[in-house]
Amino acid sequence: MSLNFVYSIKEGVIGLRRTRLASAITISTIAVSLTLFGLLLVVSFHVRQFVEQFQDRIYVEVFIDTSLDETEVASLKKQFEDYSGIESVYFVSKEDALARFEEEFGKEMIEAIGENPLPSSFQIQLQKSHRTGSDLETFAQYAQSQHGVDEVIYHKRLFQLLKQYKLVILSGGLILIAMVFFSTIFLIANTLRLTIFSQKEIIHNMILVGATNSFIRRPYVIQGVLQGVIGGGIASLIVLALIKGAALRFSAVLHDASALAWIPCGIGVVFGYIGSRRGLTKFLKT
Repeated sequence: MSLNFVYSIKEGVIGLRRTRLASAITISTIAVSLTLFGLLLVVSFHVRQFVEQFQDRIYVEVFIDTSLDETEVASLKKQFEDYSGIESVYFVSKEDALARFEEEFGKEMIEAIGENPLPSSFQIQLQKSHRTGSDLETFAQYAQSQHGVDEVIYHKRLFQLLKQYKLVILSGGLILIAMVFFSTIFLIANTLRLTIFSQKEIIHNMILVGATNSFIRRPYVIQGVLQGVIGGGIASLIVLALIKGAALRFSAVLHDASALAWIPCGIGVVFGYIGSRRGLTKFLKT
């Protein structure tokens, strides 16, 4: 490690001490902003996982005419399997449908009727790349047009709602990221401008004796990065603690998102670097 770099690190740490109040405010703001960002990231991750899992359970149910014989049922199944974008075609017989109904609702209703009123059906799952509203509707229309098909059911409205909510959460996340980005860079840049202004005579003398811009800039960049690291690190620890606390109570429904907790720390480093560079550019140009 060169002496210049050691000197820059030392001056960067001293710079934090010189501007204790401004640095503390900046670090606190970074920590709060990135904590909110980290929590939104974790929430978005779980919503996305929930939506994808729910979409995996959405299938098209095709009810068929009870008059079809085994050969016609097999032929119809082959037609569906040959359709582009189909992942699986599962045949549910009248008996299977009855067993499921009795398991969920009991036998009393069927015993009161005296016979099995449930029709046979196909439960058809589309491939993940084809699980869109338009693809589902196109296949439903195709299935309905086939001989021996009585009715086609799929949860079109539910699928659209899931897609809309997913889009809303993604949009909200992007807006928050933009707010965190600009506010953090602004705070770091202003903090460093105050530091530079208080040391303008020293910097001026350094320029007069031939110090390069990179030599002058380096301690302040390190100071900005340190602010970002500390603020982002605090945010990451808070998010991690909240993830662990929630996992203890809701372990059955939550996924392990511990790795996401460290993203705010990495973002803090990036924001600290960008903010410090912006704070120095105007001064050094002048």
